[in-house]
Amino acid sequence: MIQAIYNTHICWPQISPSTKEIIRQVALKSLAEFSIACALFALCAPFAAPGGVSALAIGLMIQTAISIPLRIWTYTRRAPLDIQKGQSLLAWNFTLLSSSNIITLIHELGHFTAIKRCIPNAAARIILRPFQGGVTIFAKPIFLAKTSYAFIVGAGPVAAVAFAALILIAALSIHTRHPEIGNTCLTTAVFGFVSHAAYALDALRIGPFVRGHDFSILWGMGIHPLAAAVAIIAIPILIAKVHLARQGN
Repeated sequence: MIQAIYNTHICWPQISPSTKEIIRQVALKSLAEFSIACALFALCAPFAAPGGVSALAIGLMIQTAISIPLRIWTYTRRAPLDIQKGQSLLAWNFTLLSSSNIITLIHELGHFTAIKRCIPNAAARIILRPFQGGVTIFAKPIFLAKTSYAFIVGAGPVAAVAFAALILIAALSIHTRHPEIGNTCLTTAVFGFVSHAAYALDALRIGPFVRGHDFSILWGMGIHPLAAAVAIIAIPILIAKVHLARQGN
């Protein structure tokens, strides 16, 4: 009986080289994406509001749970349209559940930096509400020049839009060589521009001089929300046109 067990050969299913390569690519890309998502989690966590760290962790788990089967589906497709669809879904999955919070953090860091520049001794603090927004709290002095206050209020949107512009330039530069990374950078940039244009237009609903709304305050200082939204949307269009013109040359 013992001899019979030792002579038994287990027949494992044969895996083709192409399947092994798909498994290897899925594992490597998923690990790389998870590592980047963890790094973004580590950047955002110190600023998170109570309960915010749990929200970030849940977002990370959901993102990973979606990305692995979606990546397997994408890498096993043959039709170019299906591959592009899968890559776009992967990019938006990462953007909405990870890099969207970085856009918010960059926005608040813009406010924070401007506060420290205009009010050196101010006790400013960033509070990040994952997937909802953020706020930078500081004690406004009684005597603060209008230009300084406008600089503080405008620094947040400017920082986030500038970051989105840099990400868009990077996306257009590497998209051909690294389509998956390029798509992720592209969706992150699009989210940054669109979310801030929508934020500007939201000021039309509440009117000028409403505390806590950047574009409402800027409206009260002379910058109309519609003009701000048009300017924000014009930036990626201009970048895309310049990129296409350089490719044509």
